[in-house]
Amino acid sequence: LKSLKKKYLFISGDRHFVELSEVSSEDVGSPTVEVTLSGLHAKMFPTNLEKYSNPKRLNGFAGKYNYGIIEAKNDQITINAYSMKGLEFSYKLNQ
Repeated sequence: LKSLKKKYLFISGDRHFVELSEVSSEDVGSPTVEVTLSGLHAKMFPTNLEKYSNPKRLNGFAGKYNYGIIEAKNDQITINAYSMKGLEFSYKLNQ
């Protein structure tokens, strides 16, 4: 990935919580984030965020059904994470 000299957005799931993490530029060559979402149908565990500490975590929440919307417009990617009550957090990644 380093040799491509591009920015990346990694998407993962099935962790039963929501997390936005920073991936080291040393690892991939440019500022990168990873978004973890578990979906509207998955059982949520309120303590998972504390149970799985992550020093690279930028934001997150647990114990709520969730989904995300990722928008790419012009030179910006916007990551919105929602619970059933509405927007929980938003993050902008400039390309």
